[in-house]
Amino acid sequence: MADQADATSCYDRGASRNVQAKPGWRVGKVRREAIKAFQIDDASAADLVLRLPDSSEGLPPTDPIGGYTAEGTCSVALDLAPHVRAQG
Repeated sequence: MADQADATSCYDRGASRNVQAKPGWRVGKVRREAIKAFQIDDASAADLVLRLPDSSEGLPPTDPIGGYTAEGTCSVALDLAPHVRAQG
């Protein structure tokens, strides 16, 4: 496994930012770094999650980010999006 992973996060109509991360970093830490990269205030960031593109499920914050990179690569594309709660 590489010692560095690039996590590209998209937010706000497709704007993107790269976050340099160690593969062992947890999704929660990458989320915090993405929020910093986009300069999102705490109140606006409170409900944001990282998820894979075309997914509606947030990634578990305790998972290592390296588990989401494709074999043989050291990068992953993610969406920083509002957590969707079931209404009913």
